[in-house]
Amino acid sequence: MSLIPNDENEAVPSDTIRMRIGEARKLDRQIVTSSSKIIDGFNWEVNVDVDHNNYVDIGLFCFSSSYSPWFCCATAHVKLTNFKNDSLSMYKTFRGRCNEDEDDLGGPLIDFAVLMKERSNFVRDNSILIEVTIEVIRSGCSEVPIDSCDFSSPSRLTDVILIVEGKKLHVSKHILAHHSSFFEALFFGEFKEANQSEVKIEDVAVQEMLIVLNIVYGNENIQDKSIDVVLKLADRFGMQKLVSDASSFLLKSDGVKLLQKIFLAERYQLPFVLDDCMQKLDSREKIRDLKNEKEFGLLSVSLRDELLDKALKFS
Repeated sequence: MSLIPNDENEAVPSDTIRMRIGEARKLDRQIVTSSSKIIDGFNWEVNVDVDHNNYVDIGLFCFSSSYSPWFCCATAHVKLTNFKNDSLSMYKTFRGRCNEDEDDLGGPLIDFAVLMKERSNFVRDNSILIEVTIEVIRSGCSEVPIDSCDFSSPSRLTDVILIVEGKKLHVSKHILAHHSSFFEALFFGEFKEANQSEVKIEDVAVQEMLIVLNIVYGNENIQDKSIDVVLKLADRFGMQKLVSDASSFLLKSDGVKLLQKIFLAERYQLPFVLDDCMQKLDSREKIRDLKNEKEFGLLSVSLRDELLDKALKFS
């Protein structure tokens, strides 16, 4: 995910969700939900129903595995297929911003009565075909206030500048190298960056980088709201001590949801955390509740199967 808007000629992350909806005449009495699709790290689903104004309504739902503040700006191009003449298919575009509080965008597409008219040619064999192409224009971590240090000014202990999203962060090569195999190789290996006073770090949100820098420098502690950011960057930059600290934090934290712990434990290979979570799933009801959460689909197929098998073993 990137906080930097895409250049005009740069391809943006996109994919298409296709829905062939049967029994179209009953659409005014039901909600049809697509299978989910991951686009730029976000899970997307499409809901189709008929609203109170008798219009077919398209609802796009975006959710993230992150429990830190996040946002996703997206454009959705909707196509309602005309089965007789594709050039007469209906198109509509929705734009919006999703975050942890507002996770949907969309709106009305077509009058339901017009849709069902035979001469409209939008219905064939009592089915309609809707395609939604989602383009993620901009996404990342929302701003998290950092009071301890913003690394915007040099000091006697700084000797290199990290450029993250155009912002200059003054840091110490030795401190970062001590905590990170990535920065150790970058600053003291054979890379050209070893002799540069400014080093550009790509594909990292500056607010996320500040969170990790403040933890590494001892200004901040790992928190519930930052745990996924910490693990993501610790994994990327080879910060094994920070990964270990994050694992210990998850084992003690009551503020991180169980499903989030399982997701992070699987993604970042935290066996002690995963074992602890599995032990807490000591009833069929707890696993059922877990399965009903929308983020359950973000787990690997093998882990989902393992959890469902575990549920079946309870009498």
